[in-house]
Amino acid sequence: MAVIDFSYADDVVLITRSKFLNTFSELLQSALKVVSVWTETNGLGVNATKTELVLFTNRHRSLNSQTVPNTCE
Repeated sequence: MAVIDFSYADDVVLITRSKFLNTFSELLQSALKVVSVWTETNGLGVNATKTELVLFTNRHRSLNSQTVPNTCE
């Protein structure tokens, strides 16, 4: 499993996939940490109010609201 990133100017998209929500969360958290370190090193920042998490699933069940740690300013 991997994280794919697409970026253009000041927009970044991270894409990952996993069969398990906890694995997905760990992958995404790791990718967010890399982005955070890179932006801080380069004098940039991530605007939490413009950050979105979109979860696609083929399971027909409702998911509780998920929070991703360390993503709020």
